[in-house]
Amino acid sequence: MPGTNHSSATAHELTVRIADPVLDNEQLYALFRDARATDFASLDWDAQRLDALLRGQFDAQRSDYDQRFPGSEQRLALLEGTPVALLWVWRSEDQIRLLDFIVAAARRNTGIGTALMLRLQAEAAEASVPLRHMVAVTNTRAIRLYERLGFMTIADAGSHLLMEYPPNATGATGLRVPEDG
Repeated sequence: MPGTNHSSATAHELTVRIADPVLDNEQLYALFRDARATDFASLDWDAQRLDALLRGQFDAQRSDYDQRFPGSEQRLALLEGTPVALLWVWRSEDQIRLLDFIVAAARRNTGIGTALMLRLQAEAAEASVPLRHMVAVTNTRAIRLYERLGFMTIADAGSHLLMEYPPNATGATGLRVPEDG
């Protein structure tokens, strides 16, 4: 809302739950659209055409991840009951992979991304496996966040970096891992 002061997210305000791909479909799509619509602003398309493109990408991503990462789960982060972030996570014996991570544009720079990432880092440390995530090289804000939180680039695929938080890392100093509210 215009004029609303978004204070830092605290552990008690932010809850995370597994998303139901059917029941939560519109909330998941709204977060996807929020994150991706600016990528296509230069197309100067009408809202209906842009929505059709984004829905197609949303459906294609879901199909791709369901095939390549069976058993992955989408988690919705809620602030006072309102979806504010999406984490799509896949776990294997040798890693936790963050497939997609979206914080609603209106809620960025409020501590939500850091709080959610710290939770995943704690989970990875507990399991003694690395936490990995592919990040677009053009997403410099995300790269800075991950580096600040102790991630390192382990591979460069040209358009994306594979970043890793190693299982033996001590984490970013001075940051507290919030527990689920």
